[in-house]
Amino acid sequence: MNSHPDPYTQADPETAPIVYEQPLNERMRTFLRLEFLYTQAAYHSESPNPWSARAAVASLLEILAITGARRFAQ
Repeated sequence: MNSHPDPYTQADPETAPIVYEQPLNERMRTFLRLEFLYTQAAYHSESPNPWSARAAVASLLEILAITGARRFAQ
């Protein structure tokens, strides 16, 4: 017998664990990464701190690197 309960069949949805699946498609992972970087750049651009400005610029540079890649354009 399996001593671990199945997370999909638990009676109470509030106590059921949330299961996240990793997307297998590389293109989808790239879009998720771009969304994360955009959110990060937007968050850090609001702060007057020089370290936040550096983080925002680093995020924007990484967005440029991803979108400029040949495999992204296909």
